[in-house]
Amino acid sequence: MSSVLKDIFSLQKVLNNDDQVNNYGNIYFHSNERLKDIFSSIDVKDKNVLTVLASGDQAFYSYDNGAKNVDMYDVNKLAIHYYYLRTWIIKYMNVFYPENFDVKFIKKILNKVKPKSIDEKKSLRFWRLFILFFNNEDLDDLFCYSENPNLNRIDDLSRIRKGIRNNKVNFFNIDMSGQIDIPNKYHVIFTSNIADYISHDEQSFKLYRDNLDSLLTDDGIVVCSNVLRGRASILEKELFLEKFYLEELPYIEKDNFTGVPGYVYKKRC
Repeated sequence: MSSVLKDIFSLQKVLNNDDQVNNYGNIYFHSNERLKDIFSSIDVKDKNVLTVLASGDQAFYSYDNGAKNVDMYDVNKLAIHYYYLRTWIIKYMNVFYPENFDVKFIKKILNKVKPKSIDEKKSLRFWRLFILFFNNEDLDDLFCYSENPNLNRIDDLSRIRKGIRNNKVNFFNIDMSGQIDIPNKYHVIFTSNIADYISHDEQSFKLYRDNLDSLLTDDGIVVCSNVLRGRASILEKELFLEKFYLEELPYIEKDNFTGVPGYVYKKRC
């Protein structure tokens, strides 16, 4: 079975709420993190970035803020197909989030795509099979939506289009709290709120911490977001402080939000 057909069959299991689908799951339509506030405090210009893929928003914000190179990782294999779909929407429709996201819209986009890589060709095949076998109800069931869909909208997409054009996509389908094999080093790693979903035991958090530590340059940082909780858990903080300094991002009060959008780990020298 080809990898694309496996992805389609696994997608069907996700829609059927099958709990036994490893490395596959629902897709985030957009991020529910306060990325504008986070990126206003984090410098990625001319830096090598590794980011959780999820909705793709973190990667696009990295492009928009001048990152030199952006690699991506996610435990969910379907995330890379959504990433390519979003790049096509940005390239051909010049919108960050489409207003009418349905099967008809996806079909219109696919007719314009001219893939430049093997992985992009695979995602094009994936979405062509999707519109053949699935409907709008399936599409709605596949995605997770936040309460504020315009929180991270970007209107000027010129820098993002440039980033998409120049960046060679490296996607690692991994669990950051498990065994990984990534050969590169990064100045900035975005983890979103992965820590909220890691098994709450010392071994898992130590592996998660050590993986991040091994992937960072000596002056590198890990950027974590506050979403489900307002701060790092006691266990996370205790273990990470053995190898990192902890610094909270600036406190903000705006747009019905009061608090700290995230925090940063800096490597101890």
